[in-house]
Amino acid sequence: MNKLDLSELLDYFRNCEPSPAPEPLPSLEGMTVDDLYSKNLTAHRWDEEESRNVITVPKFKNCNRCMEGYVNHPTQNAMMTCPHCLGPWRKSKRVERARLPVDAKGKTFSNYQMVGHFGRIANAINKWSEHREKQMGPLIYGPPGTGKSHFAYAVAHQLLWKDFKVRYATHNSLLDLERATWNDKTRKSPLRTLLKDVDVLILDEVGGVGGGYGRVTDWEKKTTSEMLDNIYRKWSAGELYVLFISNVPLETFMRTYNQALQSRLQEMIKPVFINMTDKRIN
Repeated sequence: MNKLDLSELLDYFRNCEPSPAPEPLPSLEGMTVDDLYSKNLTAHRWDEEESRNVITVPKFKNCNRCMEGYVNHPTQNAMMTCPHCLGPWRKSKRVERARLPVDAKGKTFSNYQMVGHFGRIANAINKWSEHREKQMGPLIYGPPGTGKSHFAYAVAHQLLWKDFKVRYATHNSLLDLERATWNDKTRKSPLRTLLKDVDVLILDEVGGVGGGYGRVTDWEKKTTSEMLDNIYRKWSAGELYVLFISNVPLETFMRTYNQALQSRLQEMIKPVFINMTDKRIN
């Protein structure tokens, strides 16, 4: 390229109009958990370990106010998380890490009809979340279709948005995970990983799906006893809050286990019977 060509090239760039800055996207600062769903910011994937679809939270679009999710700190010579896009996304990722099932999508207290014992349980959970003192967790049991799982999902969303680390699981899924370790030594036992880095455990379908406890094998008794014993130990240390959901009559579930475990369960959980009609039918 000769000098004349270079001069013409420089003139060309001087005369070019600068590219307009992209329009900022609506800020997600102050986003609520209901906004997460109303703005369609979630997706789902099949979780091989859980053997069900779970809610995921894909990366939010950059807000065009920041540099790939980071902005200069107003007073310090450092970069900080953008409060308009990356900050809200990181908060929302707690929903994904809780492994909430797809049917939990959008189920929060804003669309839950609080009746009977549920209001008192919600107040007790709020009190615990403010003080974080060791407290008995509820075992909510009763017939299917009375809003127990919806309540559990709403509790999970509320506590996740308060920055608690929540883990949702079902009794059967944990047993299935443990069985999977028999033939696949690369899988980790859920008895060892379930409570890792967890503040709140929500255990649904305790005793079986739909209340069909049926015949419990010796292995299921042993494995469940180990699981409940691990939960008790972390709860006893004041490091865990528990919420159990079941369709099985309390006496049926309790008499399956030995007196030592029954005593620990009675210390850790407070049974609450939900005597309501099936909302799915009425």
